[in-house]
Amino acid sequence: FALQVEFDNQAPSHVAAAQPLRIEMLALRIEMLVLTISWPPLGFARETLPGLNLDDECRTGGGDVEDGTCALYALQRHRSTSSLASSQQSWCDGSVPAQLWGPAPGPELQIKVLSYNLFWWSLFRLRHGNGNSAGQLIKTTMEDGAYDVMGFQECEDGNQVLGPVGLLEDYSVFQGEYATCMAYRKTSWTVLGKGVTSVAEDMKTHYYGKRGAQWLRLRHAQTGRVLFFVNHHGPLEVNSGGECGGASTAYNLVRLMHLEAKPGDAIILTGDFNANSASLTIQELWSRLILLYEGDS
Repeated sequence: FALQVEFDNQAPSHVAAAQPLRIEMLALRIEMLVLTISWPPLGFARETLPGLNLDDECRTGGGDVEDGTCALYALQRHRSTSSLASSQQSWCDGSVPAQLWGPAPGPELQIKVLSYNLFWWSLFRLRHGNGNSAGQLIKTTMEDGAYDVMGFQECEDGNQVLGPVGLLEDYSVFQGEYATCMAYRKTSWTVLGKGVTSVAEDMKTHYYGKRGAQWLRLRHAQTGRVLFFVNHHGPLEVNSGGECGGASTAYNLVRLMHLEAKPGDAIILTGDFNANSASLTIQELWSRLILLYEGDS
């Protein structure tokens, strides 16, 4: 699925007016995961939620405890308050970051972006790369133009994805923590900075560990415009925002942008968020960023 968007001076009120900047995004998938939700979710017992009365929460919200329609929402609200108040971990800091900025004026620039959850455990551990199918799929989607940047989730070795199909001639890979990696087109962009920051942590009911945001700050060789590109794989449970709640995860992503980007940088955030539009994570991000593409993984 591809989407091409051109920003003009008719930006939303919370985003500063910007010169045209065109962004084309493509999200790829090779597997479909089917998730089922029950209450209590994955054995998460009611007695492990001190201070949370699910019957009251669901009755107030019009949901039903037994069929689970309000369970995750009640859990989000609980985690966003009690965990933020009690946790000493830095990524549970609940302070609200300031609004972001629009891109600085400059020559028109079209950016092509890839977001791809590789499902590494299946594609590489079980099927041993499946004949380099991921790299081949990426190449087929480049027939109308090369990607400027790529963000991969569940990626343990980006060189193993791009190398066998010859893409390392044009791209450099930045391997990050938390099984994420990025690539940028080195003939078109120069690296100004890069890093990885912890922004969330999985809930104890479905725990793999901490979750990070990987970033690259790049300058376009021809136009001089600067891109701040962020790649994120969100925490579990799905739609929970993780141990600290969805608002905290969103705030930490935005706080990273304030800390590492510069006013006027064009900001692109991509990833597999383990969240949809009903989550506090996405709702908080919508108040600060413009949605260009969404899809299933």
